[in-house]
Amino acid sequence: MVLLLRALDSPTRLPFLSISLVRVALGLFFAASGWNKTVTAPGRAAMAETIRSIGAPVPDVTAAAVAGCELVFGVLLAVGLVTRAAAAVLGVISTVALTTVAVHQLGPADAVTWFSDLLYLPEVLYLLLAVVLVALGGGPFGLDRVLRARVAALRVRRARQTG
Repeated sequence: MVLLLRALDSPTRLPFLSISLVRVALGLFFAASGWNKTVTAPGRAAMAETIRSIGAPVPDVTAAAVAGCELVFGVLLAVGLVTRAAAAVLGVISTVALTTVAVHQLGPADAVTWFSDLLYLPEVLYLLLAVVLVALGGGPFGLDRVLRARVAALRVRRARQTG
């Protein structure tokens, strides 16, 4: 129970308002991206082709699963429900996209230029933002805070009943 409370905790001081904005923006980005790859025919086709191009097994199923995860975990992140877990899943998706597709778009260059070009890839930013959300939680405005309060109240009730 204590572990659950810690996983749902986020500091509420003023600097964490910006964390809420990051959470909502990143969540909406992934939700919209997942929606396009799940609902629209061109989006589904492009996603399936991308998955085929990296040689993933069962590309149509894999494409649908990844797009569905982007949609579902993007929505969860946007509303701030199980923020750390949602950010972790989206961080994994970003890492896989970065290492299997995006990094191959970089041309040959000296090490400094290659590294600079790498940091321009949007997948790096998505990954870093996901890492921040896993580490700090989703900020004061999200459903995690409501859930945490309910879990804490349940814990107090149980303690009173047994004590």
